[in-house]
Amino acid sequence: MLSDYEYFRTPNGVLYCGDCLEIMPMLPKVDLLLTDPPYGINHITHGQIFKESFSIKGDSDLWAYQYLVSLKKPLCAFYSPYNPPCIKWRSILVWYKGPQVGAGGDAKTCWKRDIELIGIINNMALSGKRDSSLLRFNSAVKKPSGHFCEKPLSLMIYLAKKIPAGITVDPFAGSCTTAIACERLNRKWICIEIDEHYCEISKQRIIRETKQLRLPGGF
Repeated sequence: MLSDYEYFRTPNGVLYCGDCLEIMPMLPKVDLLLTDPPYGINHITHGQIFKESFSIKGDSDLWAYQYLVSLKKPLCAFYSPYNPPCIKWRSILVWYKGPQVGAGGDAKTCWKRDIELIGIINNMALSGKRDSSLLRFNSAVKKPSGHFCEKPLSLMIYLAKKIPAGITVDPFAGSCTTAIACERLNRKWICIEIDEHYCEISKQRIIRETKQLRLPGGF
């Protein structure tokens, strides 16, 4: 039962702890998949060595992208330019992370690795004006949640606003920045994370966010 996986909920959404392959078929509705799946490059913190480095679960190949496309839903997914999935995207966005990041590779012979790609498929009309496909959102060197792959909240809010949806689902939620973005937009959301450690971190993030939103003048 779906309730067996429930970890935390708010009036807008619910966080499930478990394998998305088990949970996704039980969801009643999905309007948009907004997610940062395993990139399929078997890396530990993008090839950089830090004391807090960790392996990413399920990062052995590109199975996640094949699965996401098979759902035939509007999809917005981050991916690595160094191992792109074989998908005929409707749009490809380039996320420039800012001047403060870009490690990886030989510094003497490689340009800075300061971009990631975002593929979009099966979407309907976008909100607002027609924007550039180059997105400039600075990534923090020290991630607020402690999850090395955490995406900037401002970027996730932009993507969620640009692609209209009823229920936004993130099957690879990590520290649940997608949920925080949806809470800011007062949008319905569902997040799924397999690692209980990050489910707890996400729960505390969401609690802090919803308390802040309830404060006078909170955003």
